[in-house]
Amino acid sequence: MRLESTLATQERALKWSPPRTPLVAAIAWRNLWRNRRRTWLTSGGIAFAVFLMVAARSMQVGAFEAMTDNTTAMLTGHAQLQHPAYLDDPALRHTISNASAVARE
Repeated sequence: MRLESTLATQERALKWSPPRTPLVAAIAWRNLWRNRRRTWLTSGGIAFAVFLMVAARSMQVGAFEAMTDNTTAMLTGHAQLQHPAYLDDPALRHTISNASAVARE
């Protein structure tokens, strides 16, 4: 008897389907306005947190760009042209002929 009731419960669980989306949306919308103060406090908290995250991210991106520009201005620049043989043998004879024309390109 116990096994039969367990099987019946499992069959009912498999046949169960979630409520339709419009019904859930209507209930959720109605529930939001039951306690208006809680809704506005939650909405305000989320908006404030999103504002803080956007401000922090923009400051971070700006700082990274400034660091990149400062580093490349003091060192070799954003790009460096080298002769293919220079890495194996860094000697002055491995230079790029007509380097200013290559840089313009």
